[in-house]
Amino acid sequence: HHFEPKESFKILENKNFINSLGYKLQEKEDGSFDILAIPCNSTIEEAINTIEEVINEDNNSVLSKEKQEQHCLLLAERLSIKEGKVMNKQEIMYLISELFKLTDIEELPNKEKVLIKIDNTFLKNVFH
Repeated sequence: HHFEPKESFKILENKNFINSLGYKLQEKEDGSFDILAIPCNSTIEEAINTIEEVINEDNNSVLSKEKQEQHCLLLAERLSIKEGKVMNKQEIMYLISELFKLTDIEELPNKEKVLIKIDNTFLKNVFH
């Protein structure tokens, strides 16, 4: 996908956040951007939608913590490994290596606690 020069200022404002979501964009000579890399479990359509959501926020220069959390939850949902997905060997090895890097399974690398959503059905099955 190609982002036009008119979107480049918004992309530059949010470049660190976009990179932290796992995307790699490259600026071209005309000021436009191309998507070079996306997270392995994402489709190009999901990547475009996510980047457009970020750059079209009303307050682009500093996304609020709530908005960042919303984007991260949305991204986690989009990029989660879906039931029945067959991963290739490289994806499996990468996932395992990243998991073994964790020193505390309840803490993210930035020291924030992991958010886990559990529904009533799961709890009933665990405790009954």
